[in-house]
Amino acid sequence: MKQLRSRGFEALLAGGCVRDMLLGRDAKDYDVATSARPKEIIRLFRRTIKVGAKFGVIIVLTDARQVEVATFRTEADYADGRHPGTVVFSSAAEDAKRRDFTVNGMFYDPIEEKIIDFVRGRADIEKRIIRTIGKARQRFSEDYLRMLRAVRFSAQLGFEIEAKTASAIRSNAAWITNISGERIAMELEGILTNPNRVRGAGLLCKNTLAEIIFPLLADKQLTDFGISVLGHLPKMIDFPLALAGLFSGADCSAAVDECKVLKLSRNRMRHFKFLLKNRGVLLDEDMSLARLKTIAAEAYFGDLQKLQKTK
Repeated sequence: MKQLRSRGFEALLAGGCVRDMLLGRDAKDYDVATSARPKEIIRLFRRTIKVGAKFGVIIVLTDARQVEVATFRTEADYADGRHPGTVVFSSAAEDAKRRDFTVNGMFYDPIEEKIIDFVRGRADIEKRIIRTIGKARQRFSEDYLRMLRAVRFSAQLGFEIEAKTASAIRSNAAWITNISGERIAMELEGILTNPNRVRGAGLLCKNTLAEIIFPLLADKQLTDFGISVLGHLPKMIDFPLALAGLFSGADCSAAVDECKVLKLSRNRMRHFKFLLKNRGVLLDEDMSLARLKTIAAEAYFGDLQKLQKTK
């Protein structure tokens, strides 16, 4: 940032790292927003990756980390619910308006040590709410994955989803199927492996996202049971165990078919299938020692114990 400023460019920390700083949380990433254009960023830094230059995004490689440096911009003409057809480089104020939620739309100037807030994000952090910047339906139509991101932020931060934002999620939930399974899986993993997963799973169901992604979960009895199982799992778990907990009341083959949409790796799918297929096995008092040894030798036996203890 000092290097950008030394050449006369504006440079600010942006997005989630600013939110986390205000919440006293450790930030996972530090993103920089700047008035410098992509070509100027590339000229200024020796090692860069043109990961999204046409959208104004350059990765700058330093000795310590990779830093995403993005040019202030506005976006429009989203044809596929993800990618903008038009990108115009602009100001910090305009850049803030294109972002997803107010709590993620702030900037921080570390030189002058001040928050720059064009979207009332700080007020919403104090109110502990997740609210879209601008009209919720428009924000979600630009990237349907933002509906899942709202649930993830609500679960991870313990914030409520603002009423109009939640209503727009329910109205647009059917569009989530236009998003790739890999991107859906990434957001679901963030929701279901978080210690606050019961809240997250409940929000997925309440806002109809769960049953759109997994039609089996339209069965309230099944989802209520699955959420109760999630509530008894240990604090730190991996994604296949979380999915097994959510589908613990479902038929194994049906659940496996439902989860194919997520495009999980072969190992993750095998892990998930093993847990569901062997539910109840450890409750068999007449199990032979040989059978027990065979199951105990499985790589996922520890997770089977964790799942079984919830019953």
